[in-house]
Amino acid sequence: MAPPPSGTAPPAAGNDTREEPPVSEPAAGPPAAKPAKPAELTTLDKYLVAGIENQATTIYMFPGACITYRVGNKLLKVPNTTLNPGQTMAIALEILPNYVVEQPTAESKRIYLDRVKSLDFSYSVQGLARFRVNLFRQRGSLAFAMRVIPHDIPLLSSYQLPDDFLQSLKGLRGGLWVIHGRGRGGKSAFLASIVEHLNATQNRLVTVLEPTIQFSHRNNLCLVTQREIGSDMNSIEQGIDEALRQDQDILVVDELNSPESFDKVLEAVVKGMTTFVAMGTPDVEKTIRQLLGFKPQNRQLDLVNDLMTHLRALLSTELTIDPAGRRTVAVQYHPANLVNSVLLTKRTELEQKSSQKSMLHEFDSSSSVDQSWFDSE
Repeated sequence: MAPPPSGTAPPAAGNDTREEPPVSEPAAGPPAAKPAKPAELTTLDKYLVAGIENQATTIYMFPGACITYRVGNKLLKVPNTTLNPGQTMAIALEILPNYVVEQPTAESKRIYLDRVKSLDFSYSVQGLARFRVNLFRQRGSLAFAMRVIPHDIPLLSSYQLPDDFLQSLKGLRGGLWVIHGRGRGGKSAFLASIVEHLNATQNRLVTVLEPTIQFSHRNNLCLVTQREIGSDMNSIEQGIDEALRQDQDILVVDELNSPESFDKVLEAVVKGMTTFVAMGTPDVEKTIRQLLGFKPQNRQLDLVNDLMTHLRALLSTELTIDPAGRRTVAVQYHPANLVNSVLLTKRTELEQKSSQKSMLHEFDSSSSVDQSWFDSE
């Protein structure tokens, strides 16, 4: 493991008596546009960059523990970096986005952090690294899990996908494509690969909606809009509404996880927008079950029919890590004809349940009439 930043201690704050200066609180207003040079990196940034140099995929900063890098399946602790609650609060003040408070000052951010329970956002070390940050509380103090976002987007060809899938991307004309897999399973990277492939091969308007922006897309043949919850829009639903008004061709939604978002996704699909979504479900059966679960039971039969019309494919991602720590994401392609066989079974089940309820309702009505006849005798 590469050594931690030379001559530095963990970000200091509170009553820490070490000589290393505390993590500086952000000045009011937007950060300077000048790219950071190595000499200008904060102590925090040096530890983050050191993590990347050690091939870390996630960096953990918990009070009462050393700064820790996840490298493959191992957790590597940086010696002599035990953090205290004051330090994690100082880190939060340094990296918290300005958009979370109306008037971004150190004091307003501190007031916000005193009451926040959890938050997801992105953080960048200019020109060097980007991270997807999950801020949360544990034992009343702030802690962080910072997932490294690679600079380079994987090529779609690196996933060894069947020709049928690649051919299906050539003439996109509406439809719903669902990418699913477990957490940390490579869904976001695969979505980004699809966007980059379309960006290099087609002339389309593309909107990407994300909880936190991870991979950055430059305009190539496509005109790509990337929007993040909080900084660019209030919700996924708002982003979809605005994409429909902008006459976008392709919609990409990372993390579809609520009935409200699904209603808007389905509206976009029915109106003819090609839509890719990511879901945190491990297999085809659970993905279909989750999609149906977004609707009440009395509307699921209609939803099955909509999916059989508009669903183009399910693509399952699975992350594997070999003994050397190398990460590989495998993608399995389930085209519409295979998915429709599962949906057909679901439709039969729902029709049978609907028929049984109808028969019970008729029986109850008949029983009520018969009882009233006996009562009248």
